[in-house]
Amino acid sequence: MSLPPAAQDLARRLPVWQSWSDIYLDTQTSALSAAAVRDLATSEYTIDELREILWEEIHPACIFNLMIPSGGEWAGFTDSWLEERILRRASARFKLPARWFPGRSTFLGDVESMLTRIAEIRRGGKAGPC
Repeated sequence: MSLPPAAQDLARRLPVWQSWSDIYLDTQTSALSAAAVRDLATSEYTIDELREILWEEIHPACIFNLMIPSGGEWAGFTDSWLEERILRRASARFKLPARWFPGRSTFLGDVESMLTRIAEIRRGGKAGPC
């Protein structure tokens, strides 16, 4: 199954965007990651779809928040900011491939750990730390 375009799936996408975007805040992320895992586990998306949403939509939109020298956003991204930023990139005629954005390798281990916990929760495991 392929993901519907983000613009046609906003109601389901926004909570997932919010959960994933928390790992890009300029703050301690361990508690945010645990909350994101619990929230993402309740989404209707498969593990592969959650991974795709992160790398193709959230990562390109949010990675630069962690590269701002004086500190980036730390309180959270608004739905309207995420929607505008992600949909603008999705509709762009020319765009860099998501894999070219910096920082992916920094998150890879944490993300895979989070996805493993999401799968465990969905199988009936308890929501423990990431």
